[in-house]
Amino acid sequence: NMYCAKNAYGVISWSSTNAATIINSALSVGSKVFITAGTYVITTSLNPQNRTILEGDGQATKLQLANNVNTNLISITGNIEMVTIKNLWLDGNKNNNNAGSGIYTSNTESFEYSAIDPMHKISDCLITNFKE
Repeated sequence: NMYCAKNAYGVISWSSTNAATIINSALSVGSKVFITAGTYVITTSLNPQNRTILEGDGQATKLQLANNVNTNLISITGNIEMVTIKNLWLDGNKNNNNAGSGIYTSNTESFEYSAIDPMHKISDCLITNFKE
């Protein structure tokens, strides 16, 4: 399958046979990434950046971890703030993976001493079949 992503002007900016590559490319520059209905096999963690929205078309948008990847489907690490994840089905494919979570968050600074308040929002997501 060939996947394409359009920029804010409706122009295709990225194309690849790897869904994770396209989604991560769009997340690196976009404030909102909308994934249309379908099943997308994810071969590496998705990494939302500051103030990004990762949104699907409800349970009709399924992000499924590829076989033997053994990682988190979505990882929000470091000093990333205000990420929104909504309307997605996240499937860990646990029969073919030994590790991994649906959404993993970690801040490298202590919240007690940090000016960063991540304020992540996760809503209307179905998270199934993960080992962790």
